[in-house]
Amino acid sequence: MEQPMAKKTKMRLIRVGVPIVLLLAPILYFVHLELDLGSLIRTLPSDEKMIANFREHREDFEKLVKIYQYDSSARFDAFSLVPSPQVEAIMKRDNVDLLFSDLENWIPPDPYSEEARKQSLSSTKVGRNITGICFNYAHGPVRMGIDKFDHVRKGYYYAPVVPRIDKGRQYPAYELLHTPNHRVRLFKSLNKYPDSFLPGECYFRQIEPQWFIKLCRGE
Repeated sequence: MEQPMAKKTKMRLIRVGVPIVLLLAPILYFVHLELDLGSLIRTLPSDEKMIANFREHREDFEKLVKIYQYDSSARFDAFSLVPSPQVEAIMKRDNVDLLFSDLENWIPPDPYSEEARKQSLSSTKVGRNITGICFNYAHGPVRMGIDKFDHVRKGYYYAPVVPRIDKGRQYPAYELLHTPNHRVRLFKSLNKYPDSFLPGECYFRQIEPQWFIKLCRGE
């Protein structure tokens, strides 16, 4: 049986502790939001996990590409798809939370030709059916540096044609993936941050001829 003194001490601790907890809870919650503590402890998904997810939902990913490119009922906010409830269900199943354009026109039949390059650079519009499509993997922000806005993110990338890749010896650590207007680094693994990973940069890993994993800092 609990002693009277022990019972009084317990009640005193409860009376003192509860107000302290109620006082500190909103402060701790504010600190959590202000410092974005979740991004400090969250980790990026591995390449292997993303590849397994892609292969499991392969048909869904192709369906999302067709919706982005050709569905006349699809709505857009700038260059990002605004999903209908049906499309949102597919995205959730595929662990994807955003689809958006790479802002480049892959003009057929040869997006690397001088004529296509000039047409792409002079155009003020991006064609839905000839643009590369980025898929954000739904993993939440992951912080890389000390700045709470310095986030890294992984996702998928779809090129509307099989892209050109340089496999020369000039860069032994990586290859070069050519988009119509840029060259980006292509690695065999994105499980670790590449050296000299600067804000605003994106790196890729090829998983199929037109499909890639994408790792971006500060996008």
